[in-house]
Amino acid sequence: MHLVTPPAPVRLALLAPLALFLATCASPRPPPATARPLHPALPRSSIAAVLAQGQDLGLDEAQVRGLRRIDDDLARKQESTLREAATAHPPKAASQGEGALERRGGGHRAGGSERPEAKASPADRDAVWDDNDTAAFREAEGLLRPDQVERARQIAERFRERRYDLRAARAGTGSP
Repeated sequence: MHLVTPPAPVRLALLAPLALFLATCASPRPPPATARPLHPALPRSSIAAVLAQGQDLGLDEAQVRGLRRIDDDLARKQESTLREAATAHPPKAASQGEGALERRGGGHRAGGSERPEAKASPADRDAVWDDNDTAAFREAEGLLRPDQVERARQIAERFRERRYDLRAARAGTGSP
């Protein structure tokens, strides 16, 4: 029995649908880690939450510009933190003490804004995220009038509580 090889245009016509099918079945690469909100309905930071309430707070244009700049800087820092966590060494044991109240929304810590041991541990990236957010919020408070600060703190605290609750729900379902 002798097999006849079809001409090149016929082979191409037979292989093109196969190639198209294989290309559509290939799984896409996961998107890169970014400083996006934990949940679509949640702002990306406490500063973004304050900006969302800017009209109620009576923010002027200069304050809005300054807060956006700080929030953009924070987003870049959070993206960097996520990249570092993705390439970090195995997790270290995380302590429950320092920062636990703050992560629940109970105020801002008076100490330093960063904990080096948390940066090295992907398991503690949420604590680093909180520390970065707190430091940026402190900077943002400097742009606010005294009559705006307390209300902005309440907005930030409510944001942190919602973020904490979403994290807890995510941890309960085993989602990353």
